[in-house]
Amino acid sequence: MTGFLLGPLNNVSGDNKGVVSGKTQRGCWAISSQAEKPEEIFKFFDYLSTYEGQLLAEYGVEGLSYNLKGRKACYHRGSIKEAQ
Repeated sequence: MTGFLLGPLNNVSGDNKGVVSGKTQRGCWAISSQAEKPEEIFKFFDYLSTYEGQLLAEYGVEGLSYNLKGRKACYHRGSIKEAQ
């Protein structure tokens, strides 16, 4: 099998200290050798490494689950994160 490793993604603050190896929420990513469109999957991974992609991954859809106030995400009343 041929492939390459992707490093851990930073969060929106540029930090990846919460990333650990193993079966966790942000441990590792892979593209199967049997994927029909590996290039499209890689484009999605690439998007998730951007500021906008990290906002989506961490907070959800802007205007639906949160709003930005400056560079701070504020959850909407009733959102899942607020309930936790």
